[in-house]
Amino acid sequence: MIVIWIAAIVVFGIVEAVTVGLVSIWFVLGAVAGLLAAVLGAALCAADPALSFAAAGLACATAAAAVLDKYSPDASKNPQMKLVGGLTLRKLASFPQSAALKPHLEELDKELQAIE
Repeated sequence: MIVIWIAAIVVFGIVEAVTVGLVSIWFVLGAVAGLLAAVLGAALCAADPALSFAAAGLACATAAAAVLDKYSPDASKNPQMKLVGGLTLRKLASFPQSAALKPHLEELDKELQAIE
């Protein structure tokens, strides 16, 4: 693990030297902290909850897509849905393309709330 942190420091350092945008410097500092933790023998037990959280998020997203598809067939497969991912249901339903959702907003909202 130490070699990975050293490689990350070098790569992010080179990127920072090339761009001089003070963005990659934070990654360098994070990699230094990771290197120090690895040298001092810190365990990677924090990765397990992160992986569990990511898996739970994916499961919720899949369940939410199924609920949306119930009221608007194949909506989750529509590439335009990526553009409206941050909108509320009411805002989404205000678009003409989503007119079929308007009568079902309350039901849809209840089902989505049940997933969380």
